Amino acid sequence: MILVINTEESRVSGIKFFYLGNEKVWLSDYIPTKFISVEK
Repeated sequence: MILVINTEESRVSGIKFFYLGNEKVWLSDYIPTKFISVEK
């Protein structure tokens, strides 16, 4: 399962992405479910 995060809308809403997981992955403490979708 791949979860897709709508980073554009989440950042505008004040969600902070603080931690660099690797060169392609940023981490956050909490992401509300309204910004998450499942890739088909």
